[in-house]
Amino acid sequence: MFELPEELKPFFWDTNDVNPIKHKFAIIERLMKFGTHREIKWMLGNYTQDDIIEVVKKSRSIDKITANFWMIYYKLDEKDILCLNRSYQNECFYN
Repeated sequence: MFELPEELKPFFWDTNDVNPIKHKFAIIERLMKFGTHREIKWMLGNYTQDDIIEVVKKSRSIDKITANFWMIYYKLDEKDILCLNRSYQNECFYN
């Protein structure tokens, strides 16, 4: 098992227990939302394309800009991305 580097721990200010394997969805999601080039590079090097695509498709908290970037990056279909789905957007108060 690999460990979360010390420089990434400030991204998880709300918890002391971050397991890179057990909490991979939350880690990927948070790094997508708040990470810089360095954190994104770490994410891409430590998680599979399938792990990242799963987060892009299923996340309820990434914003439209982030979702669009990864949709283009991985050549995904917009209809498969929850946060870009119009019916989901209507339920959200922060678009």
